[in-house]
Amino acid sequence: MSEQPSPPSGINPKFNLGERIQADMPSPDEIDTESVAAAKREIARREVEKQQITDSAKLEIERREIEKQRLADKEQESRYAATHDELTGLPNRRYLMERLDELVTKSPGKFAALFLDIDGLKKMNDTDGHEAGDQLIIHTGEIANNSIRHRESSEIDGRPPDVAGRLVARLGGDEFVILLPDVHSQDSSDIVRERIQGNLEAEGIHASFGGRVHNSSETPQEFLNAIDQLMYEEKQSRTSRG
Repeated sequence: MSEQPSPPSGINPKFNLGERIQADMPSPDEIDTESVAAAKREIARREVEKQQITDSAKLEIERREIEKQRLADKEQESRYAATHDELTGLPNRRYLMERLDELVTKSPGKFAALFLDIDGLKKMNDTDGHEAGDQLIIHTGEIANNSIRHRESSEIDGRPPDVAGRLVARLGGDEFVILLPDVHSQDSSDIVRERIQGNLEAEGIHASFGGRVHNSSETPQEFLNAIDQLMYEEKQSRTSRG
């Protein structure tokens, strides 16, 4: 009989292929350890990804809130610029007409207004320059505005005065309107007018006035025209008297 060939040098003839494969495979403990580590790595990765998404969402929310506030501020600035006089910072004609519309709708015949026109503004502009004229306009507005905040009596037309609702608006040039939502009678309107006029004259400022209580049948523009006419008549009367 022929002899079987000897196994290659270094190989145990008793070590078969199955045993070799089994020897190369990790043990069950090694498999469990690696699986746990891999699972932990995956959980950590997902947590990081989740946090990134959360942070990104927060940043987007913050960005939108900032943009929303920016637009709101811009809208408020635009609204203020559209309804206030640039020189004095007082409400302008547009704002005044909006308030008159509200009062005519809600309280017809139950409020008063004064029309104020500065005397001698044109002369001051011509002799002292427009800067001096601007200062006169600003100062007049400040005095009128401060004057209407005074509670000139314990009661106005039988009620405590509501000075918070009053306003001074500059129509333009030398013209102002003082709106008095809490004044219902000519006597009370005259009290406010005399206080403003006295405070102006104490500062060497002279002005013509016209004012009365709103007639419930008047539109805002008709009422404004009426007190403007009363002011004009007073100015003409004062001029004719020298």
